[in-house]
Amino acid sequence: MGLISGLIPQQNFEVIGQSIATILSAELANQGLLSSPQTVYAQSVGYERFIPIDQTEYPFVNVVYSRSDYDNKDQTHVDGYNKYWIVAYAWAKTDGTEMGDKRATLKLKRILGLCRAILENPIYKTLGFTVPNAAVSFVNTKVGSIIVPKIDDSGNLLNSTMGYLEYFVKATETNILLDTVLAGQSDTTVKLYDTDEGFYYKYIAP
Repeated sequence: MGLISGLIPQQNFEVIGQSIATILSAELANQGLLSSPQTVYAQSVGYERFIPIDQTEYPFVNVVYSRSDYDNKDQTHVDGYNKYWIVAYAWAKTDGTEMGDKRATLKLKRILGLCRAILENPIYKTLGFTVPNAAVSFVNTKVGSIIVPKIDDSGNLLNSTMGYLEYFVKATETNILLDTVLAGQSDTTVKLYDTDEGFYYKYIAP
């Protein structure tokens, strides 16, 4: 039988990833409506999608948890350095004299740039969680880098491309403390002595 009496809640790195996906979904849709002409920057935003993404779903953004490293641990909490990938996919047709591969790459860079700007906007410094007394205790967030892999696309007839953004969130994970145990009764007898060297206590055996 387990010895931990309380239910362990979702860890912060779990709810943080979900919040990132929610924010990007709302803000990318809003940016598409604000643009002129209106643009679809993401048909949808996935969270931990690992099934291959079909081109008909492009442009697509997928939020993927990568890893957590921990530091500054004590019995009550530990600082977690959490890393996420914001992966974007895009494609484009050749339009007049502008080749589809170039147009797809420009689309991709625009989407990744929007994701960076959204996540680094001060309004999302706590990723939508209320502070103070937040369910998630934040220390800081930052975008690490934007990467567009250079691959041999000579056989890519669909003019599709992908790239990703590294996003780091430092947040505190709390630990369930041990249940309080009442100590058994304990009686100790001491006697106070007054000597030339001053007062001192002496234990009296029961």
